[in-house]
Amino acid sequence: MIAGKIKKVIAALNGEAIEEPVTAATVEEALDDLADAILENHPSPSVDLDGFIRGTINSVKSNVTEVPDFAFSAKNALTTVDIPNATYIGKYTFSSAAASSISGSGSGSNEDGDESGDGGDTLVFNNKNLVTVNMPSVTHIDEGAFMGDENLVITELPTSLTVIEKNAFKNCPKVQLTTLPEGLIYIADGALDAQENLDLNNIPSTLKYIGGGITQEMLDAYFSQFVDTETGLLDFSRIPAFWFEVNISDSITGGNSRFYNFNINQYTEITIPDSVTSIGNNAFSNCQELTSLVIPDSVTSIGAGAFSDCQALTSLVIPDSVTSIGNNAFSGCKELTSLVIPDSVTSIGDNAFSDCQALTSLTIPDSVTSIGAGAFSVCQALTSLTIPDSVTSIGADAFSVCQALTIIDLSAFVSCTVLLDADAETSIFSTNLYRPNDFKVTFSTQDALDSFAADQYWTSIGQYFVVESE
Repeated sequence: MIAGKIKKVIAALNGEAIEEPVTAATVEEALDDLADAILENHPSPSVDLDGFIRGTINSVKSNVTEVPDFAFSAKNALTTVDIPNATYIGKYTFSSAAASSISGSGSGSNEDGDESGDGGDTLVFNNKNLVTVNMPSVTHIDEGAFMGDENLVITELPTSLTVIEKNAFKNCPKVQLTTLPEGLIYIADGALDAQENLDLNNIPSTLKYIGGGITQEMLDAYFSQFVDTETGLLDFSRIPAFWFEVNISDSITGGNSRFYNFNINQYTEITIPDSVTSIGNNAFSNCQELTSLVIPDSVTSIGAGAFSDCQALTSLVIPDSVTSIGNNAFSGCKELTSLVIPDSVTSIGDNAFSDCQALTSLTIPDSVTSIGAGAFSVCQALTSLTIPDSVTSIGADAFSVCQALTIIDLSAFVSCTVLLDADAETSIFSTNLYRPNDFKVTFSTQDALDSFAADQYWTSIGQYFVVESE
């Protein structure tokens, strides 16, 4: 029969009305009662359940394939864990953080101010005894799994590992790695403390995002081997393709180019090696003297902020190998007057070309299906624009503050009668919207024009329609 204290705790967790509040002492007594009840019926369990519940167990061995969230958090005497078949380790599973209060809503934080997850539990660091973990099959280590385990010793990560989530090994000073396993794809922000002994010459080629484990100082020390002794500038042709392609957290680079500390503002031309297949986030941001840029036709994607604030760049040819242009990729390129987007591109990210104030004309190829929010906002010199009928979505403010825009080819909006209805508030012809006096909508053929001009409102909006040859 379940003891009264256990019923009381369960009732509190279920949000039921109880006569007296549940305290930490009540919970501890209830757990003791539960342990005694289980041990009375099962006097020889395979696991020291009584010791585990009371926090005195010092080792865990299990054949489970998944270890759930908080399963062993803050077990004071736990020193050794052997989970040879586990492929997934949940949030705060072996963390020194423990739930110290019971709450029905809200979210808590630990001593470092990090959110602890659902349920309003406050995380407190009170166990630092875990030393050894055997997890040879693990592929995914979730958020905070070992956070605060300051005596945990790890010198090699499992070769099966692909993902390390946020804060997984935060404040684990004895986790010191010299290499990372090939096959690792993602290291979230704060997942690893700085790994001062990590060999950056042998980073796994599979890695797509680095949010922890390295510092800008470590990057600077690594890139220094590629400095040209005559010019004092980096010789980009010698740098492995990986370091152009990988995405690196702003928490490491400060949102600047990863090459920022090598006089990045002195580069007037950059040729990216043809071994590079993608350009990572902020790779060349703030190259303020850059006037010439050669992107090889090996590149298929341009990452977020890759060339943002390259304020001297005047012309740009994107090769026809590129299929996607990331958020803010060329934002703030204020002197860019000429832009060729190839018909291989299918998506243009948010603010991709925002604040390109000198850009005067733009043709979006008919391969593009989506244009992100603010993609061409504040292109104040833009006078003409073609949007093809391949486009299925246009984000908010995509062309906002394009104050000089007078000619638009709207082939993307064939039969969008509400959009073109002069009497509708949402219409591009609505008097509620800003429109220059000489605003015109051009069509390549008379047939294309006629498809817009529905009889019921032709007389209202026909004045804005012209065929391209006119």
